[in-house]
Amino acid sequence: MGQDFRAIEAGAHAYAARNGKYTALSQWRYKEDLQIIEGTLSLPLAVGTVGGVYNVHPVVKVLTKITGIHSAIELACVAAAVGLAQNFSALYALTTVGIQKGHMRLHAKNIALMAGAETREVDTLVTNLLQCKDVSLTNAQTLLHTMRNTQVAYK
Repeated sequence: MGQDFRAIEAGAHAYAARNGKYTALSQWRYKEDLQIIEGTLSLPLAVGTVGGVYNVHPVVKVLTKITGIHSAIELACVAAAVGLAQNFSALYALTTVGIQKGHMRLHAKNIALMAGAETREVDTLVTNLLQCKDVSLTNAQTLLHTMRNTQVAYK
């Protein structure tokens, strides 16, 4: 929220390599007794809640109000929690369908919307795009035209 993400990312990379070898910033453990997965994220996180765009950017103001953040420590905790959640999502994607498959579905959805698909048409068009392995705007427009002219039933 209004932070210099490039500086934060650079600091995280430097911290990961602080001992001469690039290491993980997150650690995951399965706590069998509680049947939960516990994650921790360790990194230097220099954030601020004074100056810059923090107090003037309208989106940052709304996000600050929604989250109830009043201090840099609270902001750092929220940012670290988001980073940990993103890390878990990436691990989940890698151990299930894979990042590429999920990314291609999202890309196909964006292409379907760019082609002018209505909400009720998007899922069918995405499926068709992925099945023919040509996720392009031209192909999406062609498939959408065909769908509309053949009265395809929408999910």
